[in-house]
Amino acid sequence: MVDEARLRSRLVSGAKTPVRRVQRADLQVEPNLRTPHVLHTPPKRLLCTVSYPVEEGRAFADELRASGLAVELVEDEEAPTELAGASLLLVGADTVFRDGTLCNKIGTRRLAEAAAEHEIPTIVACEVIKLAPIESTQTGELPREVRELFDLTPPELVHAVVTEEGTVGSDEVQALIDRTPFLREGYALLGRTP
Repeated sequence: MVDEARLRSRLVSGAKTPVRRVQRADLQVEPNLRTPHVLHTPPKRLLCTVSYPVEEGRAFADELRASGLAVELVEDEEAPTELAGASLLLVGADTVFRDGTLCNKIGTRRLAEAAAEHEIPTIVACEVIKLAPIESTQTGELPREVRELFDLTPPELVHAVVTEEGTVGSDEVQALIDRTPFLREGYALLGRTP
C-alpha cells in the first residue's frame, strides 16, 4: 500500500498563477492553467528515461535542466531498477480511457509495475484533451506497428491522474469525462460514438 502521508507531502503545487485548488482526502494538487505542477520542492533525485525508439526523453531532460533541475538520463531498461529509491513515478499520457486505463509509450506499464512492487505511487500528468470518453476495451485490436510503440497500463497501477481540471483517482476518470462534454463531442466528430 502507498504511504499516503508521504504522497501528500510530495504532491503540492509550485504554480505561480491563480488557480482553483484541488484537494482530495489522499492528494493535494494545485494545477496551473498551462500544465499541472505536482512537486512543491525540487526532488533530491530526478530521473528521466531516454524513451526509445524516438528518444524524446533526451529533449525532455534538456528542458528540465534548462528550468534549473538536476536530471539523470537513464536507459529505458535500467529505469525499473532505478525506481527503488523513488518517492513517486510521474508519467505522461497519450490517452487515459474512461475506465482509467493508461495508453502511453511502451515500457510505461513495466515502470508502473515496478513502482507498485516498491509501493511507489504512479501519477499520470496530462491535459484533459487526452482523456477518451470510451473504455479501453472499445478500441479494438491495434495495428502491430502501434503495439510496438505503446502499451496499456491497467487502472489499478495508477494512483492518480492530474490535469488542468484537477486530480482524480483512476477510478474517477469517468466522472471527469462526464463533466467535460467537448470530449464526447470531439469523438462524435471523428465518427466514434462514446
